[in-house]
Amino acid sequence: MMLYAFFLGAPFFVAVFQIPQRSQIVNGVAPLMAGVRLLPFSIASPIGSIVSSEIAGKIKIPPIYLVIGASSLQVIGFALLSTLPVSTATSKAQYGYEVIAGFGCGVNISTLMLMTPFSVEKRDQGKWLPFSHGTVALGTIAQFRVMGGATGLAIVTAVFNSHVDSSLRAVLSGEQIATLLDTSSAILDLPSSLQESVRSIFALGYNTQFKILAGLAAAQIPSSMVMWQKEQIVV
Repeated sequence: MMLYAFFLGAPFFVAVFQIPQRSQIVNGVAPLMAGVRLLPFSIASPIGSIVSSEIAGKIKIPPIYLVIGASSLQVIGFALLSTLPVSTATSKAQYGYEVIAGFGCGVNISTLMLMTPFSVEKRDQGKWLPFSHGTVALGTIAQFRVMGGATGLAIVTAVFNSHVDSSLRAVLSGEQIATLLDTSSAILDLPSSLQESVRSIFALGYNTQFKILAGLAAAQIPSSMVMWQKEQIVV
């Protein structure tokens, strides 16, 4: 369960950072509008949480089935995001891809929290702690999700920087590359003939990041099978 939380945290937290960044650097939009373009993902996520809680609680579908299905949605969503065009124009399909990925993340965030109290021994639920508003198990799951997000962000950033650095060497000097990696707004200081090429290189880097997120989402499926039981949990 902790392994699953780790792989769940990476796609969710990284997407919140990287989708607006891509909008600013590749599409050249202002920070406020970049945040607006994240709304399909950030709205779909809590909707997924609400829907999954209702399905698990009222229809009594075992949460493990929801977990596997939502993990597959994440794989599809992030894989589609990795196919976004490298041009400066914004593809309208991006918003649909964000909804798919965000909904899958939201379903699994809430479903994992629902399953946790039913999956651990009473001594690990924290009820022995006086005035405790949470549980040891839930706290551990939350911590591993954040840890996964931090680790995932480090991985995709390292891959991105490596790709951008090696690709930009063909068109820019070392000093220009260092400035770009330090602040993306330096793209505007480049000659207009180079700006589109540089944005395309950055776009390919972000697409590679989304491929990694699709892989991390796929890793949720085998890790969720560890939680498989002969008699599935019903909440």
